[in-house]
Parts: sequence; C-alpha cells; structure tokens
Amino acid sequence: MNHFDEEISIIPIINEVEDYPDYIPTSKLDINTQPSTSLLESSLIKPTELKLEEAPIFTLDKVQYQFPGEIGALQVSNNILAVVINKNRILRIDLGEIYQVEDIEIIQKKTGDAIKKIFLDPTGKHLIIVTESEDTYYLYEKWKKPKLMSKFRGINIQSIAWRGKPSLNDNSTGLILIGTNNGKIFEAEIQPTDEFFKREERYFKQVYSFNDEMLSITGLRFEAFPTDPRKYVVIVATPIKLYQFIGDISSDVDNNEGGMFSELFQNNTPNEKEIISFHKNSECHFRSQFHENGWPSIPKQFVWTTGKGMYTGELIFGSQKSGGSVINNSRLVSYPEEYVKAENKVTKPVESIPLSVAITQFHTLLLYKKKIKAMCNLDDSIIYEEDIPLEQDEKILGLKMDFIKDSYWLFTTHSLYEILITDEDRNVWQIYLKQKMFDAALSFTKNESQKDKVLTSQADYYYSQQRYNLSAEYYAQIHSISFEEIVLRFINKNENDALRIFLIRKLEKLKNQDGIQKTLICTWLVEIFINKINQISNKIEDENLAYETLKKLSDSSEEKLANAKNQIERMEEDKKMIQDEFKSFMHANKNYLDKKAIYQIISSHGRMEELLMFAELVKDYERMLVYYLQEKNYEKVISILNKQSNLDLYYKFSPVLMECMPYETVNMWIHEPKLNPRHLIPSLLKYDPKKSFGKEGIEGKNQAIRYLNYVIQNLHNTDMTIHNYLLFLYAKQATNEDCAELLEFLMHENRPAYYDLQYALRICTQNRIIHACVYLYSEMRLYEQAVNLALKHNDIDLAKYNADKVEDNDILRKKLWINIVKYVIEENKDIKMALQLLKSCELLKISDILPYFPDFVLIEDFKDEICETLEEYNVHIDELKKEMDEATKSAEDIRFDIRELKNKHTIIPVNELCRICNKTLLTRQFYIFPCQHLFHADCLLNSLLKSSPIRRNKRIKMLYEQINEISKKLNSNGMDFLMNDNSDDDDDNANNSSGLGVFNLIKSGGRSDEEKESAYNAKKLDKLKDELQELVTSECPLCGDTMISSIDIPFLDNVKESELIASWEI
Repeated sequence: MNHFDEEISIIPIINEVEDYPDYIPTSKLDINTQPSTSLLESSLIKPTELKLEEAPIFTLDKVQYQFPGEIGALQVSNNILAVVINKNRILRIDLGEIYQVEDIEIIQKKTGDAIKKIFLDPTGKHLIIVTESEDTYYLYEKWKKPKLMSKFRGINIQSIAWRGKPSLNDNSTGLILIGTNNGKIFEAEIQPTDEFFKREERYFKQVYSFNDEMLSITGLRFEAFPTDPRKYVVIVATPIKLYQFIGDISSDVDNNEGGMFSELFQNNTPNEKEIISFHKNSECHFRSQFHENGWPSIPKQFVWTTGKGMYTGELIFGSQKSGGSVINNSRLVSYPEEYVKAENKVTKPVESIPLSVAITQFHTLLLYKKKIKAMCNLDDSIIYEEDIPLEQDEKILGLKMDFIKDSYWLFTTHSLYEILITDEDRNVWQIYLKQKMFDAALSFTKNESQKDKVLTSQADYYYSQQRYNLSAEYYAQIHSISFEEIVLRFINKNENDALRIFLIRKLEKLKNQDGIQKTLICTWLVEIFINKINQISNKIEDENLAYETLKKLSDSSEEKLANAKNQIERMEEDKKMIQDEFKSFMHANKNYLDKKAIYQIISSHGRMEELLMFAELVKDYERMLVYYLQEKNYEKVISILNKQSNLDLYYKFSPVLMECMPYETVNMWIHEPKLNPRHLIPSLLKYDPKKSFGKEGIEGKNQAIRYLNYVIQNLHNTDMTIHNYLLFLYAKQATNEDCAELLEFLMHENRPAYYDLQYALRICTQNRIIHACVYLYSEMRLYEQAVNLALKHNDIDLAKYNADKVEDNDILRKKLWINIVKYVIEENKDIKMALQLLKSCELLKISDILPYFPDFVLIEDFKDEICETLEEYNVHIDELKKEMDEATKSAEDIRFDIRELKNKHTIIPVNELCRICNKTLLTRQFYIFPCQHLFHADCLLNSLLKSSPIRRNKRIKMLYEQINEISKKLNSNGMDFLMNDNSDDDDDNANNSSGLGVFNLIKSGGRSDEEKESAYNAKKLDKLKDELQELVTSECPLCGDTMISSIDIPFLDNVKESELIASWEI
C-alpha cells in the first residue's frame, strides 16, 4: 500500500485483481482521517456533530462504497466484514484497516452452484461457507483459498453456536454446535492447518436429533454456568418452539464417542416453549450487557421471532437443574401494526412480520422490505422509523450485529448501511418514570433537573399513597418544592414522624456555613423527638396499667395476658429505637445545638434520662454529678469522674465519695496522676478508717495512707504538707509496741525526708511513741536527748544504737556511752553488763567508769579489765617516747639546714645585666633568685609596686617610709637608693655597692648609740628591713605567681595605644 498526501481512490488489494477489471470503487477517502469502524466515510452529517438531545437516536449511515457485484449474504464480527458477492465470491474486509480488501473466489464443483449462507465466529478468524448443493467450505483468516470440509457434506447448516472467548494462542474454532434444517445437532471442532493431506475437522459428531425432520434449527447458543464450569445450557430455537437443555458435559472429548454435549442431550429433558404460529425466517438473537476485557460477558437479553410476535426476556444463571429454565421476565411482544389501504380505500392496521431483527441495549431493530423501525423494549413504543431508499431491482436482505464491537449493519443486494446509535438511554428515565419504576428512572437521569423531576414524582406518589415516612425521604432531596410547603403538608396531616425524617434529611444536606439554619432545625427536631418519646412512654404506662388490671380479673385468659405483654414489649422496643435515633441525632449535630434552649426543652418535658444524655454529650459533667449524688449513685459518680479531665470536679465531689466509698475513690485518684494531693486533704479528712476494718486485701487498709503512700513513692511528691499529714496518720494508728510502719516512713531509706522534724517530734511525743521520738532526736543531732529518752524507758539497745550514730565527735560519743554505763551501774546495778558495755565502745577505759562503781565492790569482777588497761597505758607511753625522739632529731636536722643556708653562694659574671632595665647588674645593689633571674634592688622594688596587689603595695611603701624615718634618727644611710630611678651615675652608685647582696647591706645599715632609745630604734629598724626583704624576695617577678596573674593585663594602656596608632598615620 502506498501513501500519498493527496486524496486517493481506494482500490481493494486482492490476489487476482487483474481478473476483475470492473472492480473499481467509486468512493474516496482522505488518507489523513482517523480509521473508522464504518467501511468508508459517510456523506451524511454525523449525529455527534449535533447536540446529543437534538440528534436522533438511530441514524442510517450508508457506506459510500460500490461493491463489485450483487450482495448475497453478509456477516460481521470483531470488525471483520465477510460479504458474499455474486454468489461465488467472498470479500473479507478488516474495518480497522479499510485499505485492505481480500477477494476470494469459491471454486464451484457443480455448475450453477452458489453460496447460500456464511457463518463467521466472534473472533472474525473462522468463516464457514455453505452452498446450495450442501457443500461446506472453511476459510481461515490467513488463507487466500477456502477448503472443502468432507465430513460436512450433505448437511444443510442453518445455525452455529460458537464457543466463548478463546485462549491467547488457540487458533482453532474450539467446540461448536451446528444446527441443520432437519432437526439435527452436530458437535465439531475445526483446527486450521497448512498441511495438504491433513484434515481441518478435528472431530465431527452428531449429538442430538429432534423427531421432526422437517423442524429447522434457526437459532443455537450454549453457555457455561458461572458457578460450575461443567454445567451448561443449550438454547435451541425453531420456527415454533424454543428448547432449553441444562446439564453437565463430558470432560474429555477424545474418550467420549458421542461428543462432549452428547451426555447433556441424552440425560436431560429439555424445557420447551411453544408458540404455535409457524415463521419460516425465525431468528434467535442474544445480547450481553457488559464486556469483560473486550469480550462480551454472559448474555443478558434475548429475542426469538415467531409468527405471533417477538418472545423476549432475560437470562438468569443460578441453580437451575435439568428441565429448568434460565429465561426470566419473558413476554410475547406483538409486532407493530402497519396501516394499509384496502379495496374501499380505507386504511386499516395489519400486523407485519419483519424480515430480520436485532437487539440493542433498550431497543429492538425491526427490518422490513422497505423500511426499518426501532421499538423500545421498555414500553413497546416505536421511537424510530425510516424508509430505505432502494433502486428498482434492489432488495433488503437483513440485519447483522457485531457483538464484539457492538455495531449494527443493514445490507441490501447493492448497499451496506451502518446503523449509528447516539445516546440511546436519553429518554429511558421518562419511560421508567411513567411506569412508576423510580429507582430505575433515577439511575438513567443525566442532570439535576431530570433527577429532581423523578424524585418529586416519587415523593408525590408515596404521599398520595399515605406512605408519608417514605415520601419524606424523597421530599428532602428535591428543590422544586419549597421547604415551607413540604413542612406544612406533614403538619396538616399531623405526621410528626414524617416531618422528623424530612427535617433530619434536610439537615444532613446543609453545609457547615449554614450554622443558624442548622441550629434552628436541630432545636425543632429535639422538640419533636422528646414529644415522640413522651407519647410512647405515656402509652406504655397506660398499657402497663391495663395489664395489671387484666391480671386481677378472674376471667382473663392466658392468651389475653400474653397479647398484652407482647404489646408492651413491642412498645418498649419502639421507645428504645426512637431513643437510639435521638441519641445518634444529638451526637451527629452536637456542634449546632443551643445548650440553653435544649436544656429548657428537655427539662420542660421532665425527661431526665435524655437530659443526662445531653449533659454527657456537651460534657456538662457537673450537672450529671450533682444528679447522681442526689440519687446516691456513687458508682456512677466515680465512673463519670474517671471519664472527664476537669480536676476541680475531683476536688469538689471527692469529700462525699471518700466518706461513702473510700476504696473506689482512692482507685479513682490513682488513675488520675495530675491531681494535686494538697487539694485532696479535705476529702482525706472526711475519711473514717473504721469503714475499712474487717475487709480483705487492699480494701481493708487505711485508704488515706494508701493514697498518700502512692503519691509519695510513685509520683515522688515532695510537698511537706503531704508528708506531714501522712506522718500524722501513721502516728495516729501506731502504738508503742506496733510502730513499724511509722518508723519505716520516718527512716525513709530510699528517699530524702520532706516532713518537718519538729512537727514529727511533737506528734510522736503527743502519741507517746518512744522509738519514733528517739529516732527523731537523733535525726536532729540531739544525740544526748535521744540516748537519755531511750534510757528513761530502759531501752539499753536503743540507747547504744543512737550513741554510735555520733561519728565526728569522739568526746560526745564517749560521754553518751559513759551515761549508758552509769545508768546500767546506778539504776540496774548490773556490773557485768557495764563491763560488757566497756567492750562495745573502743573509747571507754576502765578508768572512765570506775568513779561510778559502788564504794564497796569486789575487784575480782573487773581485775582483768584493770590489767588490760594498764598494759594499754604502757604501750601508749612507749609510743609517746618514740615520737619525742623523732621530733628531737627533726629539730636538729632543721638547725643544720639553716646554718648551711647562710653559706650558700653563686657565681655571677661581671657583664651580667639586670633583667628589668638591661643594664650592668654589679653597678648597684641587686637580688638573685634560685631561678637565676637577677635584678637591681630598686628595679625589683619598682616592678613590685607596679604589679603587686594594692594591699601589698601599701605595706611596702609603709615599710619604706618607716625605715627612712628611723634611719634619719639614727643618722643612717637609710634606703633612699631603693626608690632611686636615676641609674645614669653608675660610678657614684658603684662606690656604695659591695656586690655582696642586699641582705648584708641591710644588716650593716645604721650605727647605734649606747643610749637605750638608739638601741630600740636599731632593733626595730632591723625588723622592718627583714619584713621588707621578705616581701621583696618572696617570689621572682618573672616566673612567680604575680607574673601568671598579670596575663590579662594589656601591654599598652589606652593612652599609649592611642599614641602608637597616631604614630602610624601618614
């Protein structure tokens, strides 16, 4: 095939094109247009170019193509068109590839033989050709020449039932059933092959025969049941009867000589539908409602043409058995009447049988000799009729449907028409509406206007039938009638139930921004609901009263009593139902309920149950708690408190609960860890421990103590008030003999103590709990009082325990043990115990306790202890002597080191410089440090005055002034040279320097007179000089602590830094 940019003529591509010089089509097609399911483009305006509501549903679209001869028969399937031309040629055209046309000639074995019928399978691959001489040919999709089927010879095929969707790689026909003109049914399978000697017929077997050989099988179809793949139904159509065979088929055709369907036909009685009116051209067509993966599903509709009309219905596949029927909702539809002129020129209706029919989704197409009609399957009305333009010798032949592509074709001896369907279901809703099939009508509406009309008609219909509740459901969905009008309709009829339904549905359709409208409707509905509940409640009370009266009557039968009881139960169910509906309504619309108005409505009707429900809904827990407290329903109060999170409500209602249900109340508190225990103290004060006596387990314990222990141990509460109150509760229930719990709390082994020790001591003292008091004294470090209190109550072990608590004061510890021994000796008169106590404390000696012994006592009892003590004294004296000897030796060593220190020396080079002024060191007095740093005395002093702390500077200057003052009195040289900065006159300074160091120079300063005052001044001068020297020489100024401390002092002060910056200016 060649491609051109210009418009070209379509010339069929055939094998023997040269043999048909007259075969030239007259139509043309633009190569750039998209391929169409029509053979060629139509010259008519397509319906899609008009608005859908304006375009006709059915349109005849003539194919602008001149066939090369007279059409004899036609089949179309899966976009493959097979046309018989001149009774001996087959045109095979792929409608998806309109440029390719195959022309295949059937070689006639007999002169004058002609093609009678053709059958095309749903895939469009397999074509069976039947001739007038009853020869059968098979043509596969890839073949250019058909093959004669020898096994089919002599069989006049009238109908073929093809299999369903084939597998992907299966190129055979699969199992097919063949119906003949003499009432026989054959089963066959054809496998195309390219081998010359191999036959295509895989097998060919007769499976059934009707008794009447004149009975032609005009329609044939088999389908598997969806629930059982072996269960099939075979529908056989004849001119006067419709048969249904239901049963199982064989699983293996090779091992079954009679064929797979032979068992079904032989073992099952058919279901027959007979219409006694012979119709020679009877047809039976099926149509699937849906397509699955491009293949029709199980057929849903069928039509069988008879002499009396069209027998139509639906196919339902269920649990039918042999003799049953898959046909449902069947009916016989009369053919439309034709008006013809009689001899007296008066028109009268005459029923006319169509040549052929085809079924669409909602219509049946009827083909007549000169026209085509479309009958609506829903109301049998003719919605379309069109005359077919025919030439002088042209005849209409038939209708064909492509079940795969859902297209319809009409063919005559010269022409081909495609029947185009546009928006077929556009008027379906109106038909269903007239038939009062509202749900079906609603499903086919196209817009809101149509939908509103259907709903309005449906609502009006139910209202006229006094089905007010149902009408309310549909009134709520429409817009054509005002809200007020609908409401008044129900009010006038006193139909509050319908009004309630209508208002609820309207409320559901309102948007969130319609808050005011929602609130108004909700308030109205609450009033309606409460009225309804009250009405039912009043009826129940009346019925109960009547029932009680009936029971008292002697002549009341059991049946009457049972009926009355059942009536009450039904009313109770109605009440519960309306209460549940009311509750659901309140929950769904709680955001639009006016709290004050709703309370007022419910309270005015005295509906406490609904009032509590609403209070719970809006979380008005306080109102609920007050009510249940008044009713003494403490379990409900605790349940409500557990559900809510307002802590103030716990504090408000807990006092009453703690008084009545302490165990449950404490459990409630424990489940809410956010509670502040301090605020629960008023509730704890209401608790009477006697209410827990006699009960088992945790419930029998002191509940106040249980809760406080929980908040302290688990919640780690540190509030002193809580700890003090728990201590008070422990002390209140403790005795001197049983105070283990109190002591355990006081000792707080695993936690710090947050209670007040003084308060605890006062409480324990008031309750005379000695062990606790002793412990508290020791915690307050009042060990002497603790020991004395223990001794006062003759508890020696407790006294000993507390005496040993003193760890950092041996004197006090010894004193306490002496008091214990004194008590044992003086009060208990027990010398042996006293001696045992002596061993318990390492601080006690026999000498410490002897003064407390009686004046007359036998030494035999403590002779060993006295000897042991004396031996310890001797050992201690020896140790003291040894320590004295070591101290004397250390003193001698120190004196020696001091003497040697005076003789220490170092060698200084002559050219050594001062580390501060960088001038010759030996020109003036100087210092040398162990680190080998050397400084002039005056440089060192000036450096110290600059870097030393203020306090140290003041001391140095004061010493300097005092030395100068005393030196003047003694006519001494003093220390003027130390403060002299002038170092230029090195010769003069050299005369005053001996080079031996400042120490010897200071010691030689000032000559003393013989007078006492001079001697005192000289001595004082030496002390001042020694102190000054100690300050000056305490550390090296370059590597001592002073230098380290000066790390944060800048090298330049602000003035010098400014001068430096200015010096760099250009």
